[in-house]
Amino acid sequence: MKQHKFRLGEHVSLQSEHRDMADGTGYEVTRLLPEASPEPRYRIKRSIEIHERVAGESLLHSIDRVK
Repeated sequence: MKQHKFRLGEHVSLQSEHRDMADGTGYEVTRLLPEASPEPRYRIKRSIEIHERVAGESLLHSIDRVK
């Protein structure tokens, strides 16, 4: 079982989108999803959107760790 790299509340950017850093918000990890695929998955949400997304760990990069 692979451990999750990111923690709840951590701010991340989504690799597949070019606009996610444009306003400086990125996404917040809202849930660590149970193991169902080869890599850990997360629910993520932008504060300016009402919906959440699911993304695999390989598509995410920490914003908090860059500061």
